[in-house]
Amino acid sequence: MNSRSFVITNNNSNMLLPKPFLFELAMEEYIIEHPEVLTLSKDYVSPKIEGYEIAKRNRRYDIVARYDNADTIAIIETKKGILDQQALTQLIEYLTRDANSLNPLIADNKIGILIGTNIDNSIISSIENSSNLFAIVINRYNSDINETIHTMIYSPNNAPRRDYTKYTLTSKTGDKYPNLGKSRLAYEIIHTYLKDNKCTLRELQKTFPKTLANRGEKSNMPIIRENKLKPGDRLFVRYFKEPLRCSDKEIIVCNQWGIGNIDGMINKAKELGMQITTQN
Repeated sequence: MNSRSFVITNNNSNMLLPKPFLFELAMEEYIIEHPEVLTLSKDYVSPKIEGYEIAKRNRRYDIVARYDNADTIAIIETKKGILDQQALTQLIEYLTRDANSLNPLIADNKIGILIGTNIDNSIISSIENSSNLFAIVINRYNSDINETIHTMIYSPNNAPRRDYTKYTLTSKTGDKYPNLGKSRLAYEIIHTYLKDNKCTLRELQKTFPKTLANRGEKSNMPIIRENKLKPGDRLFVRYFKEPLRCSDKEIIVCNQWGIGNIDGMINKAKELGMQITTQN
């Protein structure tokens, strides 16, 4: 368990009073505006909000975030009050039910986070004995000039060891893109290819077929698709939000890459004349 405080302003204050979140939506909005509160440890830093209120089979994810340093997606469930067994069961349901939709073959790339203002002792051991469940107890305080957020983080005791290999991509023309995680590497491979080659979306999909991602014959998720997905769409969180441009369409690139499927993309990049090296 870790505790932290975030001082949102730089002024000093001797008197901080509780400033509770009046509604669950207010807590969600605060997290979206201050994603740094989602920092879990040195393994999960610099979180980025991928979406919020994501519709899924008549239920909604409160927030979806990404930790690029760990190539990890986080499904986040917020509660205005205490985190209890019901909240934990709901989060586990999301993670289990969607194991084959958010992240085929790379289950370790998805974590669940509960966020509330208190926690029931009965679920702490479940989180500590898990491999991908976290809880953040968040409380807000303020004075006339200051606002402080205090968080307590509950983490797995024996989370599986992750592969944090970083890569440097060198294009055919010698441009270098260092310090790339697996998902960002895949994105920059396609980005670099488009800088050097004029092609349509169909031609690009032939160059980078979905079989490169090694998701099995039944997967129908392309690596590249036209940029038409909206926040409520089932596939929205599986693609980078920074679009690229083919000769005929604006496109988006799949962000579902990990140790189980990045080799296909690396081999394709090398076939196309790019160089990829690992960093220590």
